[in-house]
Amino acid sequence: ANALLFIEIALDSGHQDFFVINITCMSIWLAFVVVSLAIATYEASFEWAIKSSVSVGDIITEVYWLDRALSFASLVLLRFYFVTGTVKDVVIQMHPWKSIQPYAA
Repeated sequence: ANALLFIEIALDSGHQDFFVINITCMSIWLAFVVVSLAIATYEASFEWAIKSSVSVGDIITEVYWLDRALSFASLVLLRFYFVTGTVKDVVIQMHPWKSIQPYAA
């Protein structure tokens, strides 16, 4: 929504006086989004390392590369949008054999 607003203001002929301010604000906003995404990726890599370890086994990494990439991307987006752990790990927590069997059925 913010990007569309910036584009609309930039293309509107009545707002040509604010073109430099518009580009500056859009650049700052984009920088904040990129930094937030980088932080989410950094935090997701730690969570991935913990959950894919042999001792935990909540994430299985011996799958096709596309499935692994999509799983990591979804973990990054969950971290980016600050989704709580109870929502992310509901399948892990509710699995009836979690203490007996290390992987989901």
